[in-house]
Amino acid sequence: MKILNDHFEDTLDILKQKSKTFKLIKNSTNIGSAREALINDFLARNLPLFVNYHSGGELFDSKNNRSGQIDIILHPLTSPKINISGNVNLFPIETVLAGIEIKSKLDKNNLLKAFTTCRKAKELSSANLPNNNANIYNIPFIVIAFNGQSMAKTLNHIKQQQEISNTFRKLMPDLIIILNSPDGAYTIIKKNTYMLAYDFDKVIDSIPGDKTNPLLFLFTFLDKLINLWSSNVDKNKMPINNYTREKDPANLTSLILKTDIGLI
Repeated sequence: MKILNDHFEDTLDILKQKSKTFKLIKNSTNIGSAREALINDFLARNLPLFVNYHSGGELFDSKNNRSGQIDIILHPLTSPKINISGNVNLFPIETVLAGIEIKSKLDKNNLLKAFTTCRKAKELSSANLPNNNANIYNIPFIVIAFNGQSMAKTLNHIKQQQEISNTFRKLMPDLIIILNSPDGAYTIIKKNTYMLAYDFDKVIDSIPGDKTNPLLFLFTFLDKLINLWSSNVDKNKMPINNYTREKDPANLTSLILKTDIGLI
């Protein structure tokens, strides 16, 4: 087995084993926090240091719309954030690379909750999107569940939502990752329609046993986003004027640049 494949197979087993020890925790909030920390640690140890992996936070746009709490926020080091106190931050939508929602178990009820969180984030208005290079037209969003239902049941829940809403596909997660289920670990990715994927270059209906390690999907997806962002830093700047302009149409950036502090 290739080293990368071997690494992610071992890591998946480690995450599952560590997650099982959380049964000793009786408080559901603490269990959720422990699982968020587990995923956060995996991301920070395997992906580029170009990004901070914040546990919790809220996104907002220049129209004062808010996302509500998001479990993990990927925030490039080149981007500003609004620090409230300690580790409590607000993030302008243009400064965030991706959002992640963590679930202990992804049954139908929790799937709908995750969809709601994702929708609120993707409805935020960004001056810097779409990123056509990534074929994503709003903030990339991922749902990761430590336990889930069978592939067929999860797909059926998604199909039901597609039939209810015409905007469902545009506003739903780009990746849904299940680390453990009756069918084992599996990934659902968003293309023209939701379909199971076992090959990163193809999107087809998968059967049990024919599936790529979901952590490899996660790693590949985020690595691509990070590379796109880091190579286009100038195009991913926070539009400060959009966030500061009230009735006065003065361009704050232009005013700063016209001073004699050596910026131009």
